[in-house]
Amino acid sequence: MNFVTVKEDITRRREQENELRLMATAFDTGQATLITDTDMVIRRVNQAFTDITGYQGHEVVGKTPRLFKSGRHDDAFYRRLWQTLCETGHWQGEIWNRNKHGDIYPLWQSITAVIDTDGQVRHFVSVFHDIAERKRMERELETQAMRDHLTGVYNRRAFDAALARCVADSAHDQLPFALLMFDIDHFKRVNDTFGHDQGDVILQQLARCIKDCLRASDVLARWGGEEFAILLHGTGHEGAWILAERILHCVREHRFDGPPITVSIGVAEYLPGESRETLINRVDQALYTAKHGGRDAAVAALPIPA
Repeated sequence: MNFVTVKEDITRRREQENELRLMATAFDTGQATLITDTDMVIRRVNQAFTDITGYQGHEVVGKTPRLFKSGRHDDAFYRRLWQTLCETGHWQGEIWNRNKHGDIYPLWQSITAVIDTDGQVRHFVSVFHDIAERKRMERELETQAMRDHLTGVYNRRAFDAALARCVADSAHDQLPFALLMFDIDHFKRVNDTFGHDQGDVILQQLARCIKDCLRASDVLARWGGEEFAILLHGTGHEGAWILAERILHCVREHRFDGPPITVSIGVAEYLPGESRETLINRVDQALYTAKHGGRDAAVAALPIPA
């Protein structure tokens, strides 16, 4: 009796099976995944893809990712994406897509070229997740960083940035702008008599009162304490003076929770070439001239001495 024994090394096959199981497990995780061929035709998607996009697998297989284009990116964006993918075999970044329901949303996406043993690209694998909530939180944190915590108007940091933009626009496009600074007359007396909590309420109500006098393009900021600043983009001295008189009238007529208040205002149009510090000093001096002259008044800032 003769026996023939045939041995086959199945180590590589076992490795491949383990690799396929690993890939299958990864494919079914919470990360949305789609696989395309070299012509970018979709061959497979997972459940997380459906959860994010709203598309079932049979609705997208055989189509291309152009189905998801949001219109937020120009052709140059996609050319750069494709060039990077072809040159390096990988691309990742933020991209805005459109889901089945027509909603546009941001994604963090990673695309990788799958290479066979001959060094040829066989597939592309795209993995992505929805970052809309992260973007919302970033916007919220940015807003908080730029807002005064008490009144909700812009803070000093936001004012400085807006003033720098106004100066740049004036230099580039010769656009005029004006600055108003005002504060509450005898505010220390209000705090001492009615308490700081009541003083905070008055500051909040004053900010709302002033915002009702402004255009959407105007910037209202709390400068510090009871002092505020207003930037009037595209407005010269005459328009700024009209606004100052309107503010004086509105504050006089407004019913505050507490004692009636008045404000004093300094007004100036930006002079081409002057520094931000010089403009602020001119307006600040005008404000205190209004206070020393009897309060409840507006005073125009003096020009820069020759």
